[in-house]
Amino acid sequence: MSLETKILSNIFYDSQYALKILPYTKEEYFDNGVNKNIIRLILKYFVQFNSVPNKDQIAIDSKEVNYLSDKDVKDIAETLDALERDTSDRNWLVKKTEEFYRFRALGSAIIKGATILESKDEGNQKKILTLVQDALGVSFNNTIGHSYFNDYISRFEAYHEKEDKIPTGIEALDEITRGGFSRKSLNCFMGASGSGKSMILVSCACDALRQGYNVLYITLEMSDIRIAERVDCNLMDVTAPRLSEIDLKGYSTKIENLKDTISGNLIIKEYPTGSSSVLHFRTLLNELAIKQNFIPDVICVDYINLMTSSRYKAGLVNSYSMIKAISEELRGLAVETNTAILTATQTNRSGFNNSDIEVTEVSDSVGLVFTLDLFLALIRTDALDAQNKIIIKQLKNRYSDLNKKPTFNLGFNMDFMRLYDIDASDYRTDESVYTPKRKMETISTGARSKNDFGSFKF
Repeated sequence: MSLETKILSNIFYDSQYALKILPYTKEEYFDNGVNKNIIRLILKYFVQFNSVPNKDQIAIDSKEVNYLSDKDVKDIAETLDALERDTSDRNWLVKKTEEFYRFRALGSAIIKGATILESKDEGNQKKILTLVQDALGVSFNNTIGHSYFNDYISRFEAYHEKEDKIPTGIEALDEITRGGFSRKSLNCFMGASGSGKSMILVSCACDALRQGYNVLYITLEMSDIRIAERVDCNLMDVTAPRLSEIDLKGYSTKIENLKDTISGNLIIKEYPTGSSSVLHFRTLLNELAIKQNFIPDVICVDYINLMTSSRYKAGLVNSYSMIKAISEELRGLAVETNTAILTATQTNRSGFNNSDIEVTEVSDSVGLVFTLDLFLALIRTDALDAQNKIIIKQLKNRYSDLNKKPTFNLGFNMDFMRLYDIDASDYRTDESVYTPKRKMETISTGARSKNDFGSFKF
């Protein structure tokens, strides 16, 4: 039984399946002429009566349609008679139907796109892009919310289900995130200029790559070649000056060795500073899916302040509104693509050369903080640099209680663009090289304590 026949059969014999797929069904998705005619009649009935017809109703309706010949009516009747109850698993069939519709929608978009190109109208590229995006967006996900009392079983199962995490490869970061970065999350590192923000993003990208995840690295500051050079340093254990000394044969051998040991893939894309938005990223993701069958698990954006909003034009709103809008759009992309997005931001002027960084020292807009799932400050001093250490300070954490580990040390190696654990058993801050501006005061609340952020104004 072909998939088209399975779809027709289950429309008549499985009302739950029919009600799930009919709102997304189009006659153009079906190749067989008889099946196409039956689907057209089913959709007409469904729209008119808001219910699923049976085979007899479709057979009767076919006789009253002027555009169908006697042979068409006969073929429809014979096809309907041949349809039998199908025993396929409903969840499997829904998934296959969704994939089938998406594939047919994409084929239809390509054909329509070719016609649009021939017309030579202005804005053709945008029209074609919209067609392709709509085709790739075909989905049967039409949930209308979680019913607290009716959906408690699914909620209970979710509590006991292991969350799909992307481990960082660094024990301290995995601890504060309860196993790694969550999908559909926006995570940000903040530091002064030259503090190693890009180094940390590269390190996280390489760690995810080693674990078999696909990574998209978007750079809005450095060129894609400079980022690739840093990735080479990390993955090949060579310094940047050493890379220029390796001959082509030696370099090719290293790349082939990495291919044999790493199952993930990395795409690096450079965009102009200050003129790229989530719309550009979404277009890129669609193109990568179509042309290279590449779907990322992690997206690194280096870095968020160099983006522009897809909703507001630069100069028409203040920096607070602009950065807040960008962060909301970027987190929306994480949810839409089921990815973990990592990015970075700079401190404002008061945060430069500070031995401690507060959440209020974020540059441009504190509105960024409201949207983030994880916000970590990077603290470097001369004393820390001499020990190849960097202090990570938690500023916001939706994964776990940041008070349990407000600060911790990590090692870093700028030559190899790598962040690493210093001592997996001890992350206590060395007070001789780090003195906070203020101690973390706690308020007694009985069973738990929390930071006093009463002086911070949102």
